[in-house]
Amino acid sequence: MLSLIRVAFSNFKFRSLFFRNLLWLTGFITLPVLFMGLLGNWYSQTSINEEVKQSSTQMLEQTRRLMDLLLSQVDQVSIQLAQSKAMSTLLESRNMAELDPELSEVRKYLLDAYINMPYIESIYVYYAGPNKVQTPLSQLMDFDELDDKSWISLVKGGIRKEGQWYVRSYKDPDDSIAPASAQVTFIRPLPLLGTGIKGAVIINMNQPALFQSPSMRLMRKGEEIWVVSPDGNYAFNKAGLRVPPADFEQIKSRIGTDISAFDGKLGVVDYSFTAVNSPYTSWKYIDIMPSESLHTRSINMQRFMFILTGLCMAAAVISAFIMSIRVYSPIYSLMEFIRNRSIIGPLKQALSGRSGELSVIVSAYESLLHKGDSLEQQLAQNKPILQQSFLNSVLFEKTSLHKERAERFAYYGLTLAGYGCFVCVLRIDHYSSFTSAYSQHDQSLIRYFIAKLAEEIAGEYMHAYAIHAESSDIKLLCSLKEPQPRETFMLQSVKLAELICAQVRRHLTVTVSAGIGDIRMEPGHIADSFAEALEALNAKAFKGHESVIPCWISDGDGDQRGVKSLYMQLKDLRKKVPHGMNEEGYSELEISLAELEEQLRVSPGWSFELFQAAMFQIVLDVYNKSVENGLEAFDEERLTLLHASFNQVETAEELLRWTRQYAGETKRLITARLQQQPAAVSTQIAEYIEAHYAYDISLGGIAEQLRLDPSYVSRLFKQEYRMNFSDYLISLRMDKAKELLKNTTLSIKDIGMLVGYENQRSFNRIFKKQEGVSPGQYRDMASPSTLHKGEVY
Repeated sequence: MLSLIRVAFSNFKFRSLFFRNLLWLTGFITLPVLFMGLLGNWYSQTSINEEVKQSSTQMLEQTRRLMDLLLSQVDQVSIQLAQSKAMSTLLESRNMAELDPELSEVRKYLLDAYINMPYIESIYVYYAGPNKVQTPLSQLMDFDELDDKSWISLVKGGIRKEGQWYVRSYKDPDDSIAPASAQVTFIRPLPLLGTGIKGAVIINMNQPALFQSPSMRLMRKGEEIWVVSPDGNYAFNKAGLRVPPADFEQIKSRIGTDISAFDGKLGVVDYSFTAVNSPYTSWKYIDIMPSESLHTRSINMQRFMFILTGLCMAAAVISAFIMSIRVYSPIYSLMEFIRNRSIIGPLKQALSGRSGELSVIVSAYESLLHKGDSLEQQLAQNKPILQQSFLNSVLFEKTSLHKERAERFAYYGLTLAGYGCFVCVLRIDHYSSFTSAYSQHDQSLIRYFIAKLAEEIAGEYMHAYAIHAESSDIKLLCSLKEPQPRETFMLQSVKLAELICAQVRRHLTVTVSAGIGDIRMEPGHIADSFAEALEALNAKAFKGHESVIPCWISDGDGDQRGVKSLYMQLKDLRKKVPHGMNEEGYSELEISLAELEEQLRVSPGWSFELFQAAMFQIVLDVYNKSVENGLEAFDEERLTLLHASFNQVETAEELLRWTRQYAGETKRLITARLQQQPAAVSTQIAEYIEAHYAYDISLGGIAEQLRLDPSYVSRLFKQEYRMNFSDYLISLRMDKAKELLKNTTLSIKDIGMLVGYENQRSFNRIFKKQEGVSPGQYRDMASPSTLHKGEVY
């Protein structure tokens, strides 16, 4: 090509013609375009301020109203909970273990708020007295068992009684690599009235759901809205991610207290900023728009530009056409002459040794032919890869450009009949066992075999294309070859999926389940069918392996009834765990697990993730009960292995079987532990109390010295002596006090101190509660006064 240009410019006539046309086109097009640019720039600069005010303020006001509504709903959740009678009872109670109905009522409210408000990440109730925390899935748990504890300093350090928003640094304990993130948290101290803080409601927000308001979807290209926390130290974008501090610091000091607008830079780019403060929640909202996107044109200006540009382009096209005829007409004639490849060789041989335009053109043309052949070969080799990449994009990218999507199908050689498409997802059952049983190479071969088998079977009835990846799912995109009623499609697609599952089972040692999405008539909406197929596959957890699940089979009312019934059964099951670890109560626990399994078969309507979380809470209850009964506590590694083994279970039926096996093994270990003659421990405790009853002793201190769990020691002691530790200690002290009252003349205060009571009032109160009379009255009754004959009164 360079040789061709060099030879062409060596001709004087060509150079003269080229420069004349170039100057003519420059004068005819460049000057009008330059004039339009200057005029448009002037007009844009005069209208930018008004445009910013009209667009940004309207967008921000809509965002503020929506955010105020969401934030006030969160506040209302905490207020309603704080005003409930159950919450007031719990805050004033000294023994929360006896208030199971109130705890259940609070937990139900927490669960309703957690399920119905997608922008709530987690919600707790903190009881300051016993240092306990209640979550939607637990009655009570110790504060130390929580993963996230950083909010406690905000509760204890707060002096305000109204709810308050905080943004705090939170580190995910399950991810040691990721840095700490900014967590938006709402805290309302409890109770609502009074000066003391007896607890708090803590609500952690799901920031992507909270900050993605509908108005943000209407933003123009390059535009953003930042939401700033009440303390003014954090800003979040619409994805719920924290704005980089370096960017936020550039404009932080310029944000006003009401509505403010200003220009500035982020990095090297000019932006226009509009800020609005919420008078209700103290949150701030900032609209950020690139300055260049704010320049608009009026209708008259646009018409003028279009007309002028059209005239210039018409003149340019005519001039370019004339110039092309004059310059390229000889070359075009020559190219037509040598279009036939068979004459390239003889023509090149005839022109060998000659210089000039013709030799250069022939050589250049021959080079282009070789490059074209090479490109065609590469395209043919990579065509399957390109098809897979395109089909993957079709599944995940929804578009309204249906005609363009259909043209892309044709470009990649994929037939699209136009009578509707749907997606079937094949999921390998027992995937964790599958990955551990086969090497990476064998796994890829099995996935490829399943994909080709499904494609071949479906290809007999429709156009089918398999999309396989290194995962548990093989996707099958099907296009109907002819129009058919919806009922026929539904029957045919289910039978087709069942046939594929049967053939996989016949030829392989693995099985698959299938989810079927609904038919879509437009190629741009295939992603919706894929999403429906994935959603349908979620029911596999309750239907079992080798299931064929179309998305159109659903019973919403039945599912809701099933959810309520399952929730009540899980609640009842958790109550039976403590008693179920005993020999006499284990049969009831097994019956409850069997009833739950039967309920799942009848009404599989619950979210598997939520069911899995609830079942693991039951497993933790069993584990905690085993520790209370003297079994060794797991270290972090063993707890991690227990959780990993639990998460590998894929169906609800297998989950119940796993839980039953774990509970049975734990019960067996507890029974064996209890049969190891606990009387020796109880005797040691009784002897210790006998020797040290006059001191401030506690069961916790005794258990620590014996290196046993306090609850386990308490249970053993009560089983042996038929009373708890505190009652036994009081009884022993009262017996010693009665002996001293009868047989000595010591003062009541001294006697109280000798039996362990430094405060005489406490001794008098406890003695009267146990004996029915005060210590002085008891002494009078035990040693009545008499008259001495030898004395005069």
